[in-house]
Amino acid sequence: MRPFALFAPAALGLALVLAGCSTSLSNHHVKSARAQIAAPVTIPALNLSNGEEKPVLGIRVSQSMKARGTVSTRTDTLASDSLEGAVVHNYFATPGNYSIEREEIVIGLDFQAMVNRVFDVFMTLEGAPTADGNISGVIGMGLTYPGSWLRARVAPAFSAHGHRLTVTDSIHEFIDHHDGGTTEIERVVHEDKRRLGLGAGGSLSLWIPETLTDLPFTPFIQMQYGVIWLQSETLPTKILWLETRTWTAGFDYETSWGHVQARVAQEEIGADGWSRALRAQTGVAFNLGR
Repeated sequence: MRPFALFAPAALGLALVLAGCSTSLSNHHVKSARAQIAAPVTIPALNLSNGEEKPVLGIRVSQSMKARGTVSTRTDTLASDSLEGAVVHNYFATPGNYSIEREEIVIGLDFQAMVNRVFDVFMTLEGAPTADGNISGVIGMGLTYPGSWLRARVAPAFSAHGHRLTVTDSIHEFIDHHDGGTTEIERVVHEDKRRLGLGAGGSLSLWIPETLTDLPFTPFIQMQYGVIWLQSETLPTKILWLETRTWTAGFDYETSWGHVQARVAQEEIGADGWSRALRAQTGVAFNLGR
């Protein structure tokens, strides 16, 4: 960003204070926004330790069938105080102004360890195999209900998301003067930066024990929900934050050395509206303990 772009708002505020003025209303018309992320994070569906105190280390690769989608930024009214006085910010969205871009190919590394029969902890790191690809990381825990007929696993998690955010914000300010006059100022702010956003979420997985199905593998389904709080200098997080929903069906095949797993997921990323895409994923996990 040019030094003048940083200096201009401060100089304007100082001039307004010296002139006895206050900014009372600021209308933001978000012309465009683009968020580039790796993908909605993948929370392990099963406890791969399978009742034994042995950690596993896995690697997986996935491909999205659709890299880009379009939604809209949220609309809201926020109030703030500054040196110039109380300010009311109105945020308006042009329909379809928010572009969501996922990485088409994502590689993930997973670590999972069992604490006891029902409790496990996990960490994952995933991102695009390119020099300028985005990376995300997850840490969480899983609680497994080891039922005889149906098993379930609940897994809350926290995440961090490297992302690139591009924003064009058209701002229309109304400045009140003590003599009753009003001055209008229009300006356009551009932002294009790589940032780190935080997230939180969880998943619910269901499967039937392999001993009841007589299948050589364990089929499962998983529902996952999360939020990603994106960081911006131009717009507040309440306007840009993303919701993620993932619906997954897959199977896990256990071997003497670890696991082979494949899954297909419907990813949904939303703000005002949803961007949907299918993602196919396969991977292996190796037993680290005896």
